[in-house]
Amino acid sequence: MPHIGVLFEVRSAETRPGELVSVVGSRPELSNWDPFDFKVAAGLQLRTGAKQYPCWAMSAPIWIQIPSGDGSMLSRDKDTSSWSDPESSDGSSPVSPYPTGTPQALFRSRTETAGAGGAVAGSEEPPSMRLEYKYVKDRRQLRDCGPSVQWEDCIANRRVNIPQEHGSIWIVSDQRFNEAGEPRITRTTLAEVLSRRGDLDPEWTFLQRDVNAPEWAGTHGEELSSPGSVETSSSHHTTSTVFFV
Repeated sequence: MPHIGVLFEVRSAETRPGELVSVVGSRPELSNWDPFDFKVAAGLQLRTGAKQYPCWAMSAPIWIQIPSGDGSMLSRDKDTSSWSDPESSDGSSPVSPYPTGTPQALFRSRTETAGAGGAVAGSEEPPSMRLEYKYVKDRRQLRDCGPSVQWEDCIANRRVNIPQEHGSIWIVSDQRFNEAGEPRITRTTLAEVLSRRGDLDPEWTFLQRDVNAPEWAGTHGEELSSPGSVETSSSHHTTSTVFFV
């Protein structure tokens, strides 16, 4: 099944000792807005480290199947007036349990926002997958009377459009927890993901100091690789490309 890899990160999420940051969203791979879905919860957890805090980021991509024409796929038609609003009364799109705040403007396609170095006018862009998501703070390890999960209840659902290129890996980066803003989308490679992981998971870094060690081909490698094969999980691009949508 065709798929894309996505890593979420929020560049500023202040937490107390014991609090964890995760992401939930509108697709099964994003738990269908259920922060307690144990089947996918581990893969949706973000991590931080001494060098990274208060940035929280995924250390491995989640693999999302490319849909075959459902509501998450955007056509090449640039007219966004027909896109459904997740807060509309017809319920045509799933929303988080806390859809408060002013909805963000729908993001334009890369062909509309490209500058002088962007796509050539008239050239075809791959269709995009629309994801709706929010970050949550898991507070179940705290011994207080507060809620077990803190939602981003001051903002509307976050939205992002990601090119549906099979085997590609993308970083979706947001500025601040519970603060509205357009995400930054960066294309990345498996090698860059491995490098990022070193700052987020010191234990994994220690295990991987010897690239020939058995651990390299163990569970860590399986977690990072594409569901199809290691080859398809790695982009053939040698540098990252950043898009602001």
